Amino acid sequence: MNYKLDIDEIKNQTKKVIAYSQNMPEDSIQIDKIIDSWLLAKKYFIERLGGNLIYQSDQLVSFELDEKSKIEKLSHFAEMVFVHYNNEALSNFLYNLPTEDFYHNKTSEEFNYFDIKVPKNFKVVKAFKFFESNPDILKEIQNEASRIIQEDIVTGYLCFSVHPLDFLSASENVHNWRSCHALDGDYRSGNLNYLMDNDTVICYLRAEREATLPHFPASIPWNSKKWRTWFHFSDDKTMLFAGRSYPFTSEVGLEYVKNIILPEIGMGKWTDFHQTMISSMIDVKTNEKFFFDKCIPVGRTLKPLKDLVLNGHQTHMYNDVLESSCYKPLYAYKEEDSIFQIATGQSSSYSTVFHIGAACFCPLCGKNRINYPDLMVCEECAMKYSLEDNEDYYTCDICGNSTRELHYLSYSGVEICPQCYEKETAECQVCGAIDLKEQITVFKGHYLCPSCRENEAIYKNL
Repeated sequence: MNYKLDIDEIKNQTKKVIAYSQNMPEDSIQIDKIIDSWLLAKKYFIERLGGNLIYQSDQLVSFELDEKSKIEKLSHFAEMVFVHYNNEALSNFLYNLPTEDFYHNKTSEEFNYFDIKVPKNFKVVKAFKFFESNPDILKEIQNEASRIIQEDIVTGYLCFSVHPLDFLSASENVHNWRSCHALDGDYRSGNLNYLMDNDTVICYLRAEREATLPHFPASIPWNSKKWRTWFHFSDDKTMLFAGRSYPFTSEVGLEYVKNIILPEIGMGKWTDFHQTMISSMIDVKTNEKFFFDKCIPVGRTLKPLKDLVLNGHQTHMYNDVLESSCYKPLYAYKEEDSIFQIATGQSSSYSTVFHIGAACFCPLCGKNRINYPDLMVCEECAMKYSLEDNEDYYTCDICGNSTRELHYLSYSGVEICPQCYEKETAECQVCGAIDLKEQITVFKGHYLCPSCRENEAIYKNL
């Protein structure tokens, strides 16, 4: 599916999303300058997309989770089994299980825990019966394990987009992940800075159906991103950087965009991704070591990363390429340009530079530039509309997201958003109290709140 340019609709949708997510008066929002600047900045990409804003793969594309994500999910599951179901033996089995055994659903060696034995080459999910005798609880745990295993392979349509709503929803999704670029995040205004520059597009794996995103109004369902990354192209479009991927790293996604989408939309063929960062050199004659800024080969020269990649003036995004301490940037060169470099030594990329992010007008006054990373307004409008106080937003004690609606749990003493209320709470089957799942005890197949758990009479009658 491709999206044709309907400027009036884009203006209306962008205005509504900004107003709703940032608690701004919709009637006061001035969006014309932002959309005009965006159109001019993304002209190169829009032309290559044939006048469309989004390229979407014709077929479903599947990603496999990276090792770190797999380990984290398995660890969280093992903890849940221990805390929620009080099953130390099964939790211990899961903690000691090799990650690949769990996701392949087969044990690679025999497991022994006191008098419990799980044979080699046994189905992991079926092995839960050795640790849990209650059939209802066993089914619950097995269903959750099966769900996690099935999510090891993430499937959706791969997209390459310059649509304003995709930039605004860069970290808005219904797939339980977020980053600082969420619309309630510390770098939310950076989404608009990326929208304004000449070099950045967003690439993502979308669910088959649109969804009501956390900080989007219900009247504007949009693409829910199972995976996403930024692609930053140099000003001369001869080099590209891939930003950090969320919520996991996927070579499949990056290679698909580089090797299939870019050639198909007329952006040429590209080299393999590289990660070489040269931060020191040794003089072989004197054995002295010289240190200088991290450099990247560009043509037949080494260019300091800080000179190759520049943050735009008055920008507030979190630039992973320059700033991340946990991500080593991936980069690639336009293939025909690389061949030219090797053959002649006169690289057309000698002057290659990236300008990532650009200043954005305040959507309320339309005249000043946005001043804050965590507010999409200028300083003058932040004071005028009391947006710095953020009075209508509260922080969820569980996920940390800002929300306009909270549920208070009397037993746990926490305030949580509707999403966490739905996912993280359970109802006591004796008194009907709602509490966090970690506070609920399962006894003889019944969910008990802390109060009922301490009542001996209830225990005897179950």
